[in-house]
Amino acid sequence: MKDIEKYIVGIRAQDFHEGLKEVPAHPLIEVDFRNTILIGKAATLATHLKGLLYVEDYRALQYMAAELGIRAAELDLVLMELQEIGFVNVLKAAGSFKRLEIKVPELRNAYEELGERWEYLKPTELEHAGIVVLQNVIELPRTESFVSHNLNLDASALDIIVDVGSAGALISRYDISGREPIFYSPLCIEEDPKPFIVLAEKYPSEKVVKSFEIISRYQGLPREDAKVRGNDIIEEAVLSGILAPTKIETPRGEKQFLFTPRVGLSREERIILDKARAILACVRSGQHYAAGRPIHNPRRILETLRQKKRFSKSHPDLKIQYGALVAKQIGVPIEGPSGSYNFQVNDTPENLKAFDVALEMLEFGEAPSARVDLNAQKLLLQPSSYTGAVTTRARVARTMRRSRTTQTIIIEELTKIARGVTRD
Repeated sequence: MKDIEKYIVGIRAQDFHEGLKEVPAHPLIEVDFRNTILIGKAATLATHLKGLLYVEDYRALQYMAAELGIRAAELDLVLMELQEIGFVNVLKAAGSFKRLEIKVPELRNAYEELGERWEYLKPTELEHAGIVVLQNVIELPRTESFVSHNLNLDASALDIIVDVGSAGALISRYDISGREPIFYSPLCIEEDPKPFIVLAEKYPSEKVVKSFEIISRYQGLPREDAKVRGNDIIEEAVLSGILAPTKIETPRGEKQFLFTPRVGLSREERIILDKARAILACVRSGQHYAAGRPIHNPRRILETLRQKKRFSKSHPDLKIQYGALVAKQIGVPIEGPSGSYNFQVNDTPENLKAFDVALEMLEFGEAPSARVDLNAQKLLLQPSSYTGAVTTRARVARTMRRSRTTQTIIIEELTKIARGVTRD
């Protein structure tokens, strides 16, 4: 099985938790994916704590954690994991919680350390396989033979991973009459997977993966950039709706900026991701299409807007370049001296979170923080809210499909207990 970068392991562990948190307790998930789920819970909690200095209200912390799919009985264990990797420090007095000091690192480093912790916990073979399979089908829809042979999986392991992945809406199977099944991830394909599957079958798989990596490693790449101009795979992906460009009016006319798809989000999360893409596209506009001096440090621009809520200097291009953000209520242009403009960010939790997501996309392509539950954060930041009526989104429990393989393994394990047999 090919190695996967540690930060990707951290992100995929969070995907497993996010996908499976509404699934009722199931032996295979609770036992054979326990380390992945634990690190996934830690990743989700860390994402929501990032940016805070400390928490003193443990009850509020419990409420927020519960909203994130972390039960009160699990919270201390998740905090222990975060403390082990230095993300938090739990202070106690007379054995009782006193204060949670928070020092979650930014962006890639956080997921690198979570991935390292996952490896330290000695994950099961199924967990290793689950992470690898999920990463591969996120990259590209894969045939059953590719998943089983190229990734060196036996039939029973594949059945279990597909059962677990399907329950969490992480991995799905697409059956084609008279041909072998195709596995794909609903995380990166809209409702109909057919266009992506057609693309994957039409071109060599490695070429498709490399073409999409161009976008994933440089989110917001202009459609007319030399890296993608004349790339038939990317052009077909745009025309078929797999890649939906974000359009921005620039000093050189309307331009399109490409982002890889990300689905499986709630309505609120989709709004945040849409805003983040618009923000990053505006910054890319300044990099590639500025009338004057182009942007050389996009991260600094995003951090300045995130922290100071406006630019340090006015510029003639800003009114046009950031005009797309006005309709999305992210901010407004402010006229400055000599026909120049600044941009004032509307200081709302949703907008600030969109800047965090844009920074993540800039840093390593993915946007794990798109799955930030603002309602959960309110339970922590406004502790009084949990004493009254708390508005939470409706959750529909998903049951896990039990293939013959999955059912057989459960019966075998329960039989060992009945016979008094223990596993080494």
